[in-house]
Amino acid sequence: MSYSNMLGKFSKVRPNKIRVAAWGLLPTKNSNPVLVTELVNPTNGTKLIWEGVTFGKDQKYGRWIRRYADITLPPEATYDTQIFVYAWNNGGIEPAYVDDLEITILE
Repeated sequence: MSYSNMLGKFSKVRPNKIRVAAWGLLPTKNSNPVLVTELVNPTNGTKLIWEGVTFGKDQKYGRWIRRYADITLPPEATYDTQIFVYAWNNGGIEPAYVDDLEITILE
């Protein structure tokens, strides 16, 4: 599961704050999915934001659980800034499942 776009195509008005949410399923404790949001300057590749929210905290194995992160966009984020949202199995040795990605403008 992943999403990428230019920030300016994501919204006609530059957002100040967004919520990134998804559902995750950990079959066992050997999975460690993280929902990652990155903002990258397309000119030089500099990361403006890298934020991850883990699904493992308070997780009941074998059940879907919703996680989200509220992210304040830095002033350096412009129309051309790339937004990437993806699932990362951070050192997990068994599969994890992430679905139903939502990105909402909060401000």
